[in-house]
Amino acid sequence: MMSAESDARPGVKIASVAPKHPNRALPRIQALYLLMDSETLTPLAFFDGTALTTLRTAAVSDNSCENTTKCAGTLNIRIKCRT
Repeated sequence: MMSAESDARPGVKIASVAPKHPNRALPRIQALYLLMDSETLTPLAFFDGTALTTLRTAAVSDNSCENTTKCAGTLNIRIKCRT
């Protein structure tokens, strides 16, 4: 479990890691992200946590790159290969 909070919305990501899943044609890592209302903690939406992590990792990596053009192309290829 990985919690996250901002002034506007709290949330939590729940992930599972199952090393034998590729043998079953299933993803090794599966995750969901639950976004909640900050005042009532009422669930507002579920997101694909694996996809969010892929996008976030690419964005953070790209942000730290010196040569943005080269890094953006590399990250784009990595995202396409994972999905």
